[in-house]
Amino acid sequence: MMGLAKIAPDGWAYYAREIAAGVEDYFVGHGEETGRWVGRAAEALDLSGEVDSEGLSRLFGQGVHPSSGAPLGRPFGPDKTAVAGYALSFSPPKSASVLWALAPAETADQVREGHDAAVAAAFEFLQDHAAFTRRGHGGAVQEATGGYLAAMFVHRTSRAGDPQIHSHVLVANKVQAVSDGRWLTVDGRELYEVQKAAGMLYKAALRAELTARLGVAWGEVDGNGGAEIEGVPDQLIGEFSKRRAQVEAAAARLTGERESALGRSLTGDERAAISQLAAYQSRGAKSKDRAETTAQLKARWRAVATAVGFPAEGWIGHLLRRRTASAAELRLARIGIKPTLDLVLAEAIDRLERSHSTWGRAQAVEVLSVVLPAHKSQTAEQVRRVLEAAADLLLAHPDVVGLSCPDRPDARHGSPRYSTWWTLQTEQAVLDTVEAGRIAGVAVVATHSVLVEAGLSEDQEHAVHRLCGGG
Repeated sequence: MMGLAKIAPDGWAYYAREIAAGVEDYFVGHGEETGRWVGRAAEALDLSGEVDSEGLSRLFGQGVHPSSGAPLGRPFGPDKTAVAGYALSFSPPKSASVLWALAPAETADQVREGHDAAVAAAFEFLQDHAAFTRRGHGGAVQEATGGYLAAMFVHRTSRAGDPQIHSHVLVANKVQAVSDGRWLTVDGRELYEVQKAAGMLYKAALRAELTARLGVAWGEVDGNGGAEIEGVPDQLIGEFSKRRAQVEAAAARLTGERESALGRSLTGDERAAISQLAAYQSRGAKSKDRAETTAQLKARWRAVATAVGFPAEGWIGHLLRRRTASAAELRLARIGIKPTLDLVLAEAIDRLERSHSTWGRAQAVEVLSVVLPAHKSQTAEQVRRVLEAAADLLLAHPDVVGLSCPDRPDARHGSPRYSTWWTLQTEQAVLDTVEAGRIAGVAVVATHSVLVEAGLSEDQEHAVHRLCGGG
């Protein structure tokens, strides 16, 4: 998964305390790893190596160079509504963290390196598709930049003290325009547009990395790109998911309250927003695990696994080098079908047209992250490149229709919208039916029958109900 939150100029201290704290203890064997500077803009500034609190204060509190203090465009003022940056987080499925926590050092190192590679691939995707700025009257013109200036931190535990390897990336709201080198702010619209796609790419890249490195097999990939490593006991996943349980309970409460207020079910995007809010509202103080070395943490976790009846030596060896085919590939193989690019594109298009009336490139990447098989030889970077190429092919597919005008001067990178001929024909058929009924002054066919026959999405169904005079 990938999380995203804005950072205010007066809020950087929270991240320094909660994310970057403990770097001094790291050098004596305690605490989290020290952070490092990342991003294409960081490279352009010759900024590398370790992150310290002073550098974070300069960059996110004042908007100046982390080391020299030189201005990077306009400084951040006292306005509490200003955005100093964006906090991203990348977290693997719990089974991967459990394997990292309980496996021997060699295997654990491979899990960590696979996670790092997947984060790097997702971060490059974001720099390609979400590192823009805005200029001109009202910020109407979007312009390319030299990429992000960011600080990355890797942590070992959840707030509840469970094993949860994850990365925090703090992206400064400072990007350098390609045209004249001026330092301006990030066009955050693109970051929010591709947020989910980047998270799903991360998960697909992680699956490929761990399959190639360890030969693990994966369960069915769900619609959000999530899958667990086969062979990691469900009981251990549950035992080490106390934080997830807290968030799910908070999300269930918030969802119920919101649906009661709206009088309808929430959409997928609304549920995602609720989940992020639940994670924020349910967080407590960070556990005291920073006082423990990684070796001490792992010893404690192994003791817990043994106490609940699943000692590491009893199952880890059986899940390594198990097989490389995904659950979807095995299912197709049983009926004699070999995955091909044409088949993958057809499945992606089918999923898109059944869930969206229109969609953008980001949504195409999301779906492709689920349906593209992960081969043993693929690295995270190869997965990113394959997904990008597959998305280009999908958008050029003869069944896909472009609906936007990308050559307009105020067009955004992520603004072009697409649909399919099937969707457009279905919508037109429904509209023709409704219009015929209006002209005749009679109901041509029951609305429910039209919807069922057409196979419309929930959004389309609401639109047709409104056209038919419903609520």
